[in-house]
Amino acid sequence: MTSLSGGTLCVLGASAEVKAMIEALLRPYGWAAGGGKPSLVVACGDDPVRASADAAALYPGAARIVLSGGMLPPDGPRIAYLPIPFPLGELPRAAARVTGDADSGAVFDEARRTLTAGGKTVRLSTKECGIVRLLLGREDPVPRETVEALFPLSKDKSNACRVAVASLRRKLDGTFGAGTLTAVREKGYILRIPD
Repeated sequence: MTSLSGGTLCVLGASAEVKAMIEALLRPYGWAAGGGKPSLVVACGDDPVRASADAAALYPGAARIVLSGGMLPPDGPRIAYLPIPFPLGELPRAAARVTGDADSGAVFDEARRTLTAGGKTVRLSTKECGIVRLLLGREDPVPRETVEALFPLSKDKSNACRVAVASLRRKLDGTFGAGTLTAVREKGYILRIPD
């Protein structure tokens, strides 16, 4: 679950519109731009390594998220790199990871298509990765229609979604225990990874 304690936020290298969008995405999680030393810096730039270094030089000790269209290096303990464009829900999850506020001990590696928690790892298909990316870190159920939107080329999105969710549920329940991925009647899907 993404449950941030929030703090002071600073956005570097972004246009006014992008800065406003980033602030709006993080505001519900307690992050706000303001005076004083920021505890989280979101840096934007074509060169992710330079953007990260600039943020570290300006605000040493602050957790960093780097948004870039360039080749991204691997994440570090207090730094996350996100490609542009990025899934909107990923920004709060990245903030939780780099600030140490993430409730779940789960590690989702989309490049390797794996989900690891409690020393156990499960391999995922591309469609399953999309579902995990959408659900991981959410406290409330994600509407079924939102999950179905991951299948734009399917003639029967509802059926394609049910098949993919059923496959993912079997994998997750077999690895992490029953009830990891559940359907909440009239609300959607929720993912609970045990610590």
